[in-house]
Parts: sequence; C-alpha cells; structure tokens
Amino acid sequence: CITQSQTSCCTSGRDGRDGLPGRDGRDGNEGQVGVAGTPGSPGSPGPKGDMGPSSGVAYVRWGLSSCPSGSTIVYSGRAAGKRHNQQGGTNDYLCLPDNPLYRSSDTSHSHYSSLYSVEYEIFGSSGAALRNLLESDMPCALCYSNSKSVQFMLPARHTCQPGWNTEYSGYMMSEIKRSDRQPTTTICVDEMAQPLPKSASSINPAVAYIMKATCIGLLCPPYDAGRPLTCAVCTK
Repeated sequence: CITQSQTSCCTSGRDGRDGLPGRDGRDGNEGQVGVAGTPGSPGSPGPKGDMGPSSGVAYVRWGLSSCPSGSTIVYSGRAAGKRHNQQGGTNDYLCLPDNPLYRSSDTSHSHYSSLYSVEYEIFGSSGAALRNLLESDMPCALCYSNSKSVQFMLPARHTCQPGWNTEYSGYMMSEIKRSDRQPTTTICVDEMAQPLPKSASSINPAVAYIMKATCIGLLCPPYDAGRPLTCAVCTK
C-alpha cells in the first residue's frame, strides 16, 4: 500500500507506443437523388458549314450552239422533231448532236418514226422578235453547271425570281394551233438565237412558232394577247 507521502516522490512513466491504425469504416448508404436544375439558356448558333457537293444541273439552250458564262458545254447540235403535218412520232423537240454514233448497220426496218430539223416559223413586221430567223434551222447546245442543283424553265418572265440565277432568257415557242397539227412540248428559245449555217429555206420539216397568251381565262392585264410570251431558264 502506497501512502500519499510515498506518491509525491514517485516519477511519471513514459507514454506507451502508438497503437495500430484501425480499419476503414463501412461505406454509408447512397443519398437521395437531388432535384434537377432548370435548363440553361440555348447557346449561340455555330458558324455556317461548308456547302456540300452538288450533282449539278443540265439544260438545253435552244437557238444557240454555245453556253452561258458559268456553264460548260456538253455538246452542240441542232434542234429536231417530227414533221409538222405528220401524225404520230415524238411530240418532243430534241437537241441532236452533230456527231451521231450508230450500232447497227442494218437498214431493213420498214416501220419507224422520223426526225426532221426544226425551222423557226416567225412571222410579223421587220421589228418583230426573232423575225430575221424566219424559216432557218435552229441550233442548240446541252449545257452543264456543276455549282447548281435545281433548274426549271420559267414561263412568261424573262428574269428569274430573287435568289435564282438566270442562265438565259428568250421566247416561248411550240407548234402552231391548227386543226391539222399535233401538239409539241414548249421550249425557251434564246432571245439572241441564231440560224444554223447553210440552213435550207422553207422546207417545213419540224417547226416552232412564237407563243402568245389569250384573254380567255387569263387576266388581261397583266397578260397581253398581242405580245410574244417570254421565258427564262433558272438555276439555283
């Protein structure tokens, strides 16, 4: 038994060694999912991307053997169609190349349709549009633009709508309206149309006439039954 007087003369012992670390505690349970925040404001539009590749467009330029600036010529040739007083055959005007290629040398077909050159049939005073081309043959060219993707012929206007490119402009032409004639497609003949060199005169093969509107069902004005209808070939 140690008395109080004995305790006062005893020295303190040193600290014991540190114990080993305890193991990690167990993971707690996952907390509840928080409330979703409000959507942020839309970001600014990004820069416009490059234009994708275009397949290009092709069109016939009737009345000339060259193509407008910005288009390349695929081939030039002459307009052709069925004879004006024949039944049957094609009702299209075709742009035939000057260098045809044939496969068969056989000529024995006894039933066939025929193609003839197209003559301008343009009558009127000396100042009438395209009057100087009367009864000469019509040239043509197939043109291609690789930077465009859509093309159409705009009737009754010689300029295209805003945002569209005017490839060329001119006058609407087709077969004449008579009981002994058959309908044809309508073509847009360039306002600067030329005759084919050495055209035969007045043999009346396939023909093309200036087209006019009537005031029957069409409003006059703005339409005018006396004036030739214009046209334009438009691309975009």
